[in-house]
Amino acid sequence: MRKRGQVTVFIIVGVVLLLIVGVLIFFTRAVKEQPLREAVPVAEDIPLEFNPIKLFTEDCLKVVAEQGLHRLGQSGGYLFPEQWHGLFFDEQNPTDADGVSFPGSGLQVPYWSHNRAKNSERRVQFASFRPSVEQMEQDLARWAEQELPRCLNRYDAFVRQGFVIAEQPAAAAVSVVPGAVRFALEKQVQAAKGDAQSTLQHFFVELPADLLHLHEIATQITAAQQNFSFLEQNTLSLLTLFSDTTGEKLPPMTASTFNFASSVFWQEADVKDDLKLLLGNYVPLLRYQDAANRYEYAYPADAKYRETKQRIYDNMILPLSGGQDLEVRFNYLDFWEPYLHTNARGGVIEPQSVSVSLLGYPFGMQRYKTVYDLSYPVWVSLRDPDAMDGQGLLFTFALEANIRDNRPAGEGALFTPFAAFEESLLCNLNQRTGGNITVVARDAYSQEAIPGAAVAFVVGEESCTIGASDGEGVLIAPFPVALGGEVHVSHRDYAPSFAALDTARGTEETVVADLWRYKELVVTIKKKKLLKGAAAGPLAPPGVSGWAFQGAAEPLAEGEQATLVLRRVEADEPFTTGVAVTGTEGATLRLLPGRYELTAHGVLNERVVIPPELRRSAGEEFYVPPPPGIILDQVPNTRLEWNSSALLEISAGELYPAQQVTFYVLELALQDVPEAGRKLEDFELFGQLGALSQQYQQLLLPEYS
Repeated sequence: MRKRGQVTVFIIVGVVLLLIVGVLIFFTRAVKEQPLREAVPVAEDIPLEFNPIKLFTEDCLKVVAEQGLHRLGQSGGYLFPEQWHGLFFDEQNPTDADGVSFPGSGLQVPYWSHNRAKNSERRVQFASFRPSVEQMEQDLARWAEQELPRCLNRYDAFVRQGFVIAEQPAAAAVSVVPGAVRFALEKQVQAAKGDAQSTLQHFFVELPADLLHLHEIATQITAAQQNFSFLEQNTLSLLTLFSDTTGEKLPPMTASTFNFASSVFWQEADVKDDLKLLLGNYVPLLRYQDAANRYEYAYPADAKYRETKQRIYDNMILPLSGGQDLEVRFNYLDFWEPYLHTNARGGVIEPQSVSVSLLGYPFGMQRYKTVYDLSYPVWVSLRDPDAMDGQGLLFTFALEANIRDNRPAGEGALFTPFAAFEESLLCNLNQRTGGNITVVARDAYSQEAIPGAAVAFVVGEESCTIGASDGEGVLIAPFPVALGGEVHVSHRDYAPSFAALDTARGTEETVVADLWRYKELVVTIKKKKLLKGAAAGPLAPPGVSGWAFQGAAEPLAEGEQATLVLRRVEADEPFTTGVAVTGTEGATLRLLPGRYELTAHGVLNERVVIPPELRRSAGEEFYVPPPPGIILDQVPNTRLEWNSSALLEISAGELYPAQQVTFYVLELALQDVPEAGRKLEDFELFGQLGALSQQYQQLLLPEYS
């Protein structure tokens, strides 16, 4: 009995010991797994001689984290949307894909709102690839684990100094919190040198970038599109504004003329090209009301056509708030093919002719009814200029506009085209009881007549097409009787013109509209360099040591890309244009006289390496940047940033006689510096190029020929 009691006690003690060991293992694992769930700093007691290894690891983690954050921001919250998440991209048909791509760059940006059904299907199925904050954290953690070994390079720099190092694979965690992105790394690194040894395990860096805020503002813009279809509403306004029955503009959604016969028709392919041009010019005019870069303009109170122009301008503003610290931009790029389908027959859009005989006299009417199915992508970019200690952080995403049967597309099966539009009282022919108004459309530069200019009469919120100018640039027609009206004269080759007009019965008046013609020029982009070293020349930029400006111009290298964006300010009609040039290839650009904000940036498709440099501080040696250094396959090497303090003025006298224009961009020629002479501080100069381009503006002005 005594032996049996002893056995029972041993069993109980064994069970208790097993429970204690199990609890210890559970809590040990929980402690080890905690950094993997949330990125928080963990204190470690490390001998002084091994602290450089910790600093080196965290420097590598910071370099990898910054690279990942920039890539994620440019790709709509994804690192590799196609490889890691299975999204589909099609450069030829972007509106049948899951996002947009930029040919030649490898950049892919998913749609945060789009129609996932094929354009050929008679249905709309909305979907969103907006990533959650948790998904972005997971992608960044995966990126850090994948890219870190390349930077650490098996700690070769320390092995050559006599350290013996054994390392285990890393596990990363990322936390996106207000104002920062935190990266924590759990990686066991056993290091020894001589008789000293230590085990390092916890590493942590924090990047000063408010990714959470960028994600929230992008989500707000996406919700506005999903709930209010602001892209489609603005597009329908453009279709109305830039259409008429003369054949010189887009085919109208609905209109009538009292002609016995019509020779007007449109090729659907030409309409698509005109729409691409229209979207490229007007989508950038969309603005976020509370953004830092919103251009505020109020037309003068005594301007004759103030109300109409102010209304057109203001309708392009999204009434959103919260992004006052961000720059918000909307763009449509002309290499993205829109989807367009109309009720054309055999590719031709033409009116329906109706002819009858009344009391023996022939009577005819032409009914114009164009049904538009249109889809196109819009690239939205948010930039936080203060992020990353002033380097800035760009966050972009894509939206898709979808119009079906002349309406914003709705979820589900498509409705059939509607039969008729309700005609406003202003457009009723019986209301045109005022006297004959003579409208003269002429070129503002040459003073020559402009045939085929569309004339519309705007009163309050209503607009009605009156007609088009004849071969002498003149339209004589009765107008509706109204006070506070405005005449809008437009032509596809000119910027629109506005003029105030009060009409009365029997009163005749003449309105002269001077329109500025769009001038198309062949564009060349050349670069003027900032060079490092004694041979750089005497023009040294203030506050930048070791570099100087070289005035000689050089063409872009083969494969080198540069993009210009110009926005006309202080003008009656907002106008934005741009061009992208690669190497010495030619490109064309449409311009108007006026004052412009000009931004330009370029990318050199060439590998540039900033090697690690051994430095000493407080008795410790460390590498800056960490081995293997900074390796870039694409270098953002050129920049211009001329804004309100340094506008570009283009006069009619230099623009219209010219056939070509050469723009100059400022280049930080880091690739011309021998690799051994490159420093981390040189790389930081990229962020100063915009300000330096203003200092050298007089030496970078475009030249016309």
